[in-house]
Amino acid sequence: MNPSTEKITVWVVDDIPHIRLVIEESLKETSDIECTHCFEDCESALKLLKEKEDPPDTILLDIGLSGISGVDGIKHFRRITPATKIIMLTVSDKTRDIFDAVKQGIDGYILKDGSFTIDKVANSIREAMKGGAPLDPNISKKVMEMLKSMSGPSVDYGITEREKQVIALIDKGLSMQEIGKRLRITYNTVTSHYRNIKAKMNVHKDTEIVSKALKDHII
Repeated sequence: MNPSTEKITVWVVDDIPHIRLVIEESLKETSDIECTHCFEDCESALKLLKEKEDPPDTILLDIGLSGISGVDGIKHFRRITPATKIIMLTVSDKTRDIFDAVKQGIDGYILKDGSFTIDKVANSIREAMKGGAPLDPNISKKVMEMLKSMSGPSVDYGITEREKQVIALIDKGLSMQEIGKRLRITYNTVTSHYRNIKAKMNVHKDTEIVSKALKDHII
């Protein structure tokens, strides 16, 4: 925290200018948080940190960035400023992104969705600074599903190479029709693979498929 102002200092790394501007301007209305820098990519933020700029208390980090992605950027920020809190602020609720971000040791994960407000962002920053882990409700649910799927030893489900390809594309958020086009197979073949995957893994939802596949290194 900035000792001269006693405000929580925040950097925003997001490739959408409007988002950066809204967060920067809106945080000016708070009495305890100050946005000191905004960047469109990780490289620019890392460059400034390496130039011995005082690190921020918190970084709000998007995932879908050009160059170094937000998830990959976490480890770079951690090396330079391990004490800085990192909160993912993103539209992505993909299980793989959540899994990778949590594995890298993030301090929070907030979605830029219909529930997105500056008050929500500000409160998340305050919570992280107090040692909490602010998570969007939808993200909390997926984290719990991942933890459940990770309990116990790895299992060989007998997943074929083609089924692994289908799971990987489910992880990317593709529909059955899109998976068929990508793999150049029919819709009926995709749905057949999908049914087999669920039966073999004893799951019912896409998030459970992906969580188990990640845990057991299937994808």
